[in-house]
Amino acid sequence: MKIILAGLILAYIGSLLTTTMKTSNEPTLEEMEEFMMDPEHLKEDIKNLDDMDDEEIEKLADKEKLYYFKLHDTNKDNKLDGLEILHGMQHSFKFSRNLTTDELNRMIEENILRYDDDKDGTISHAEFFRRN
Repeated sequence: MKIILAGLILAYIGSLLTTTMKTSNEPTLEEMEEFMMDPEHLKEDIKNLDDMDDEEIEKLADKEKLYYFKLHDTNKDNKLDGLEILHGMQHSFKFSRNLTTDELNRMIEENILRYDDDKDGTISHAEFFRRN
C-alpha cells in the first residue's frame, strides 16, 4: 500500500506540473478554482437564488458538482482515482491538512467504497452524481 501511495504522490506532482502548462483554450485548474471562489461570481449565484424555483436551484447545484468533479479529474478520464480524491479533500476540507497519511488513506478508501459501484477502484462521473 505504501508503494502505491508513493507512486500516487509522484503522479500527483507530475500532474501538478502538467496542469500549469496551458496548451489549449480549456481553463487551467487554477483558473477554474479562481472562478469557483470568485466573490463576484458567488454573489451573483446567491443573488439569483431568490429568483429561482427549486428546479433551477437543483440545476445550479448540479453545475457546481460538475465543476468540482472536473476540477479534480486532473487526467481528464472522467473518473476520480485515489490521488484525485486526495487533492479534492485537501482543497475542500481544511481539516484534512492535519490528518496523518494513514487517516487520509482510510478516508480515500471509504470514499471509493461508498461511491465505486462497479468496483474498478475509481469513481466515475455517473457514480459521483448518483450519490451527490
